Amino acid sequence: MNLSALGRNFVTPLLLSPLGFNASRLVDGLHFLSAGAVSFARGLNDTPKVAALRLVATTLNIQWGLVAVAMAMAVGGLLNARKVADVYTDGHVERL
Repeated sequence: MNLSALGRNFVTPLLLSPLGFNASRLVDGLHFLSAGAVSFARGLNDTPKVAALRLVATTLNIQWGLVAVAMAMAVGGLLNARKVADVYTDGHVERL
C-alpha cells in the first residue's frame, strides 16, 4: 500500500475540502515555484562559467564569442550527457 499516495490523493483533500481549500491547486503552485527556484539556482550556478568563456572568447579576439560559448556548452553536454543521466537515474539508463 502506497501511504504517501493515499495521504496526498485522499486524506489531505478530505480534511481540507470542508474549509473550501483546494489542495491540488496549492500543490501545483508549490511545484511551479520549486521548479522556478531550481531553474534560477542552475542559471546562477552557470553564469560565472558562461562569463568566463565569454571573457576568453573576447581575449582571443574571436568575432563570434557567443557562438563559441554555445559551442563549448554543446560539446560539454554531448560529452557528459551519459554521466549526468547515470547519476540522476542511479545507473538505470538503457543504451539506445
